[in-house]
Amino acid sequence: MGYDRVMAQREYDFIVLGGGVAGLAAGYRLCKAGKSVLMLEKDKRIGGLAKTLNINGFLFDYCAHRFHSANPGVMQEMRDLMGPNFVEHRQKSRIYLFNKYLKYPFEMQNLLRAMPKIEAVRCAFDFAWNTLIRGFNKREIKSYADWFEYFFGKRFYKFMCYPYTRKIWGMDPQYLSADWANQRFKGPDIPKLIRTVLKKICTLNFSSFSLEDEEFLPDSGLFYYPIHGGIQAMPDRFAEEVQKHGGIIHTGVNVSSISAKTRTVIFEQDGMTQRATANHGLISTIPLHAYTALLEEPVPAQVTENLRQLRYMDIIFVFLFVDKERISNDTWLYFPDKDIAFNRAVEFKNWSSDMAPPNKTSLCLDITVTPENRHFWGMSEKDLIEKCKQDCEMLGLCTSKEVFDFKAVRIPHAYPVYDLEYRPKLDSILQFIESFEGVYCIGRTGVFRYNNSDNSIEMGLELGKRLADEPVRGKSMRSYEFSGVSY
Repeated sequence: MGYDRVMAQREYDFIVLGGGVAGLAAGYRLCKAGKSVLMLEKDKRIGGLAKTLNINGFLFDYCAHRFHSANPGVMQEMRDLMGPNFVEHRQKSRIYLFNKYLKYPFEMQNLLRAMPKIEAVRCAFDFAWNTLIRGFNKREIKSYADWFEYFFGKRFYKFMCYPYTRKIWGMDPQYLSADWANQRFKGPDIPKLIRTVLKKICTLNFSSFSLEDEEFLPDSGLFYYPIHGGIQAMPDRFAEEVQKHGGIIHTGVNVSSISAKTRTVIFEQDGMTQRATANHGLISTIPLHAYTALLEEPVPAQVTENLRQLRYMDIIFVFLFVDKERISNDTWLYFPDKDIAFNRAVEFKNWSSDMAPPNKTSLCLDITVTPENRHFWGMSEKDLIEKCKQDCEMLGLCTSKEVFDFKAVRIPHAYPVYDLEYRPKLDSILQFIESFEGVYCIGRTGVFRYNNSDNSIEMGLELGKRLADEPVRGKSMRSYEFSGVSY
């Protein structure tokens, strides 16, 4: 398309690429500070992975997005933003091991009772011995396998870590960076976790292994979730506030080029090509590969090679419509068995009765697509659904006859994959992108970081706060440390 069809250039204080929660949070904070903001989202709807589909009165989130933050300021900001549509829930989750539904995170007595007796004895002694000698057994922790064995021992690693991690990531945990664990359990959380496990070992637990077990753990985590609208209500509220304060959000946008030097973006919407320039800051939340592919400036060969070696993981969400009042009262269920297609099942009606019609329920089944199960990505919807229905029936979740409708949604670039060599490659990529004055990267795909939604919101709010007064170089979020683990 020729430049004769380009509209007159428009200027803003900030341009945000991507309409997920990280970009929306940054735009929200900047707009409230009186800055002019343009947000560009390629999808027709905002939200990124925090999106909800409405299909014939059933609401399905793109996987499970409960909200809780260890940052009190972020929690209060979200409560204020969401108002009465934000209510507190108590988490309950279980994992399917040894053909039983076990409490997760593990109740040690519950786990040991379910295991073969000889393995239970070995695991108990190995964990106790590992706990006693840990302080004298300093070792370099590079991989997730190193991390787990250091804190819990080799026996529990075999049952608690290896199967599920291997299934999710399609790689041996010894080749998965320990950064993945460090972002889940930080500093003081580890001693607290160990004390909790030791306490549970000494607590008798005779709860049922049945799917119908209604018991909640007394120390199970709390989280927030909208009453109405699914998780989509969160990005929608951000968008309302952005627009209320003068921000502009364009959806269904195709960006054709980016000049990082001038912070100018050329994009097409509804057949019309437009040009926009950010006077103070260009904020990218889109995948690193996508951003660099759009740059007018040359990308160094080493950065290009590092980008080639970074890997995102795709995901498939299988939505089942079930003719049943309820399946269980769990927040979610985990399935480490490699022969089961999905990793996790979520019954959203347990989060809000608004998520399914009366006397009906639904399941969202997560399938992470790895080199070991890549065939799922190209499988026909009919065959994929049939496999999932068979697995659900075998697991006692629902029968094939109870599933009266279905939908499969494939999402590329959903999760960053942390192999052992990813960190220096990522650093070189982000250093290049942010070497241009006034260019910033945030969000899960924007900085290749395994964020939860609360982490991405915190990151966006923090960057907006840093840029609101005096946007200058040196305010990168690459090394930002979150206030704590959010669950």
